[in-house]
Amino acid sequence: MFKKMPVCRLMISCPSDVKTEIEIINRVVDNINDSIGFSMNIFVKTLYWSKNVMPEAIFGNRIGSPTQHYESGTIEEIELMIQKGKQVFVYFSDKPVRKSEIDMEAETKIQAFKEKYKDRGIYVVYASDEEFNDYVSMHLTRYLTTELANEVNRVNEHTRYDDSISQRKEV
Repeated sequence: MFKKMPVCRLMISCPSDVKTEIEIINRVVDNINDSIGFSMNIFVKTLYWSKNVMPEAIFGNRIGSPTQHYESGTIEEIELMIQKGKQVFVYFSDKPVRKSEIDMEAETKIQAFKEKYKDRGIYVVYASDEEFNDYVSMHLTRYLTTELANEVNRVNEHTRYDDSISQRKEV
Protein backbone atom coordinates (compact mmCIF):
# COMPACT_ATOMS: atom_id res chain seq x y z
CA MET A 1 0.00 0.00 0.00
CA PHE A 2 1.27 3.48 -0.85
CA LYS A 3 1.22 6.20 1.76
CA LYS A 4 2.09 9.89 1.51
CA MET A 5 4.75 10.95 3.96
CA PRO A 6 6.83 14.09 4.39
CA VAL A 7 10.41 13.81 3.21
CA CYS A 8 13.20 15.66 4.96
CA ARG A 9 16.02 16.32 2.51
CA LEU A 10 19.33 16.22 4.35
CA MET A 11 22.14 17.75 2.30
CA ILE A 12 25.60 16.54 3.19
CA SER A 13 28.23 19.09 2.25
CA CYS A 14 31.85 18.41 3.10
CA PRO A 15 35.41 18.29 1.86
CA SER A 16 36.67 14.91 0.64
CA ASP A 17 38.53 13.98 3.85
CA VAL A 18 35.48 12.87 5.88
CA LYS A 19 34.35 9.65 4.18
CA THR A 20 33.84 7.79 7.47
CA GLU A 21 31.54 10.56 8.73
CA ILE A 22 29.40 10.29 5.58
CA GLU A 23 29.01 6.55 6.22
CA ILE A 24 28.02 7.31 9.82
CA ILE A 25 25.41 9.86 8.71
CA ASN A 26 23.93 7.35 6.26
CA ARG A 27 23.68 4.71 9.04
CA VAL A 28 22.08 7.23 11.43
CA VAL A 29 19.55 8.21 8.75
CA ASP A 30 18.74 4.55 8.07
CA ASN A 31 18.20 4.00 11.81
CA ILE A 32 15.99 7.08 12.08
CA ASN A 33 13.95 6.04 9.04
CA ASP A 34 13.48 2.56 10.54
CA SER A 35 12.52 3.86 14.00
CA ILE A 36 10.90 7.27 14.47
CA GLY A 37 10.54 7.71 10.72
CA PHE A 38 8.46 4.56 10.48
CA SER A 39 6.33 5.34 13.53
CA MET A 40 5.86 9.05 12.70
CA ASN A 41 5.43 8.55 8.94
CA ILE A 42 8.41 10.64 7.85
CA PHE A 43 11.36 9.81 5.65
CA VAL A 44 14.85 11.33 5.62
CA LYS A 45 16.67 11.33 2.27
CA THR A 46 20.37 12.11 2.20
CA LEU A 47 21.62 14.18 -0.69
CA TYR A 48 25.06 15.42 -1.60
CA TRP A 49 26.36 18.88 -2.45
CA SER A 50 26.68 18.06 -6.13
CA LYS A 51 22.96 17.22 -6.42
CA ASN A 52 20.93 19.55 -4.18
CA VAL A 53 21.06 22.27 -1.53
CA MET A 54 20.32 22.11 2.22
CA PRO A 55 23.67 21.53 3.83
CA GLU A 56 24.87 19.67 6.79
CA ALA A 57 28.55 20.43 6.85
CA ILE A 58 31.37 18.39 8.28
CA PHE A 59 34.95 19.54 8.34
CA GLY A 60 37.98 17.33 8.83
CA ASN A 61 41.39 18.78 8.10
CA ARG A 62 40.39 20.79 5.04
CA ILE A 63 37.93 23.59 4.39
CA GLY A 64 37.34 22.69 0.72
CA SER A 65 37.96 24.41 -2.59
CA PRO A 66 37.36 28.15 -3.00
CA THR A 67 34.47 29.54 -5.04
CA GLN A 68 34.03 32.92 -6.66
CA HIS A 69 32.68 34.49 -3.45
CA TYR A 70 33.74 32.26 -0.53
CA GLU A 71 36.69 30.37 0.94
CA SER A 72 35.03 27.11 -0.10
CA GLY A 73 31.90 25.65 -1.65
CA THR A 74 30.95 24.22 1.74
CA ILE A 75 31.15 27.64 3.40
CA GLU A 76 29.16 29.15 0.53
CA GLU A 77 26.40 26.56 1.01
CA ILE A 78 26.34 27.19 4.76
CA GLU A 79 26.02 30.94 4.25
CA LEU A 80 23.27 30.58 1.64
CA MET A 81 21.26 28.23 3.83
CA ILE A 82 21.61 30.49 6.88
CA GLN A 83 20.43 33.43 4.76
CA LYS A 84 17.38 31.37 3.70
CA GLY A 85 16.58 30.51 7.33
CA LYS A 86 17.30 26.79 6.85
CA GLN A 87 18.54 24.48 9.60
CA VAL A 88 22.30 24.01 9.34
CA PHE A 89 24.32 21.45 11.29
CA VAL A 90 28.10 21.93 11.19
CA TYR A 91 30.56 19.47 12.70
CA PHE A 92 34.34 19.83 13.09
CA SER A 93 36.52 16.80 13.56
CA ASP A 94 39.02 16.89 16.37
CA LYS A 95 40.14 13.31 15.76
CA PRO A 96 43.87 12.67 15.88
CA VAL A 97 45.71 13.05 12.55
CA ARG A 98 49.23 12.30 11.46
CA LYS A 99 51.55 15.29 11.35
CA SER A 100 52.16 14.61 7.66
CA GLU A 101 48.42 15.13 7.00
CA ILE A 102 48.27 18.56 8.65
CA ASP A 103 47.94 21.44 6.22
CA MET A 104 48.65 24.61 8.20
CA GLU A 105 46.96 26.85 5.62
CA ALA A 106 43.79 24.76 5.79
CA GLU A 107 43.99 24.67 9.60
CA THR A 108 44.19 28.47 9.67
CA LYS A 109 41.09 28.70 7.47
CA ILE A 110 39.20 26.28 9.72
CA GLN A 111 40.13 28.28 12.82
CA ALA A 112 38.99 31.50 11.11
CA PHE A 113 35.67 29.86 10.24
CA LYS A 114 35.20 28.67 13.83
CA GLU A 115 35.98 32.14 15.14
CA LYS A 116 33.46 33.75 12.77
CA TYR A 117 30.66 31.35 13.76
CA LYS A 118 31.48 30.67 17.43
CA ASP A 119 28.67 32.86 18.78
CA ARG A 120 26.04 31.62 16.31
CA GLY A 121 25.69 28.15 17.84
CA ILE A 122 25.76 26.27 14.55
CA TYR A 123 28.69 23.92 15.09
CA VAL A 124 30.05 21.32 17.45
CA VAL A 125 33.43 19.64 17.68
CA TYR A 126 33.72 15.86 17.99
CA ALA A 127 36.72 13.74 18.95
CA SER A 128 35.73 10.26 17.73
CA ASP A 129 33.46 8.45 15.29
CA GLU A 130 31.30 7.33 18.21
CA GLU A 131 30.88 10.90 19.44
CA PHE A 132 30.05 12.06 15.91
CA ASN A 133 27.44 9.29 15.62
CA ASP A 134 25.89 10.36 18.94
CA TYR A 135 25.77 14.04 17.93
CA VAL A 136 24.24 13.37 14.51
CA SER A 137 21.66 10.98 15.99
CA MET A 138 20.69 13.41 18.72
CA HIS A 139 20.60 16.52 16.52
CA LEU A 140 18.71 14.97 13.64
CA THR A 141 16.17 13.26 15.92
CA ARG A 142 15.61 16.49 17.86
CA TYR A 143 15.24 18.49 14.65
CA LEU A 144 12.75 16.05 13.11
CA THR A 145 10.59 15.72 16.21
CA THR A 146 10.55 19.51 16.72
CA GLU A 147 9.60 20.12 13.09
CA LEU A 148 6.85 17.51 13.27
CA ALA A 149 5.49 19.01 16.48
CA ASN A 150 5.54 22.46 14.89
CA GLU A 151 3.72 21.12 11.83
CA VAL A 152 1.05 19.46 13.95
CA ASN A 153 0.53 22.65 15.97
CA ARG A 154 0.68 25.02 13.00
CA VAL A 155 -2.55 26.93 12.42
CA ASN A 156 -3.33 27.83 8.84
CA GLU A 157 -6.28 29.04 6.83
CA HIS A 158 -7.66 25.49 6.69
CA THR A 159 -7.54 25.03 10.46
CA ARG A 160 -10.41 26.21 12.59
CA TYR A 161 -9.16 27.28 16.00
CA ASP A 162 -11.59 26.64 18.81
CA ASP A 163 -10.45 27.40 22.35
CA SER A 164 -13.24 25.35 23.91
CA ILE A 165 -10.87 22.51 24.75
CA SER A 166 -8.25 24.73 26.36
CA GLN A 167 -11.03 26.53 28.26
CA ARG A 168 -12.58 23.16 29.28
CA LYS A 169 -15.93 24.11 27.81
CA GLU A 170 -18.47 21.66 26.52
CA VAL A 171 -18.51 21.30 22.76
